[in-house]
Amino acid sequence: MKTYIPYMERTRSILRYVEEHHQTPPDLTATERDRLSDMIHEEGGELYLTTLGEMELEDTVEIRPATDVGSCKQHTIYGLSAEQIALTLGFTANQADDPRKVKFSWGFTVNGKECAVWDWKGSHLFNEFSAYGPVAELSRAFGPHLRVHENRSWPENNLN
Repeated sequence: MKTYIPYMERTRSILRYVEEHHQTPPDLTATERDRLSDMIHEEGGELYLTTLGEMELEDTVEIRPATDVGSCKQHTIYGLSAEQIALTLGFTANQADDPRKVKFSWGFTVNGKECAVWDWKGSHLFNEFSAYGPVAELSRAFGPHLRVHENRSWPENNLN
């Protein structure tokens, strides 16, 4: 069984490897290659970080537990178990909720913005969780595991 590495940690690990070795790590997947295509470029047969890749490597993401985070489902986190979400956030579920409906519930901030993730009526059994918060912050934490529901977004999520 492959060990789960949180999205942010894996992305930075790949970028550090490229920065040091000027090639991709041997275990890079096709999905990761596609996702990082705008952060890495080739020059003279060697790979280098683009400005975006350098910014990603230097960017600070601060995730902190929070209490009393109000929430309604805006998005979905899929493909992660409760254990993997806890690893990503750095702490176990920390919110009390209706035990008949919710088994795992996290309240947290990402770079100061309130967010929440919780299961609903057994959805954790299918590695699917409800999520609340700004897309940019949730994306920093969960990357490709975030499914955005446009009709339920925060105002700052609408870029038009």
